[in-house]
Amino acid sequence: MAAWTARELAIEYLWHLRNAHTSLLDIYAAAITTADRWKASARFYLDTASLFMTSCQASGEISRTTLDTLDDARRRLDECDKQYGAALDSLEEEDQRTRYFHFRKQRVEMHWQALHAIELEELVMNTDVAALEKVLHSLVYGSLTQEDKEELTPAHF
Repeated sequence: MAAWTARELAIEYLWHLRNAHTSLLDIYAAAITTADRWKASARFYLDTASLFMTSCQASGEISRTTLDTLDDARRRLDECDKQYGAALDSLEEEDQRTRYFHFRKQRVEMHWQALHAIELEELVMNTDVAALEKVLHSLVYGSLTQEDKEELTPAHF
């Protein structure tokens, strides 16, 4: 596998952000629609309750029809409340999921010659960034295979 450049990694990350924001936007729009339904249901429930109270005060009796209408309005509000809670949970879950981005796992062959060519004491004392950059890809993305493990000796470590 060829080494990935910073540009390729940046493109992958930006692609992830674009997909994440598209998904969040869709879920956000659904949550807004659900919130609007909840608001309309709550308004209907409050208006029905007000009508019920007014009719009870005016007649001195409880109207069964108005009471049934109020119960239906409350049930609709409860259902809208559940849907709104689920929409918010979905939005929160998607938001948490999209916050974390993991680059694809890479595996590159270890460049043993380049690793052995580095003098660690000199690298540390002189802060030789150029020498470190030569082996950085192997150090970060290198993976020891079973064959590597069998061939390694204490001198390698």
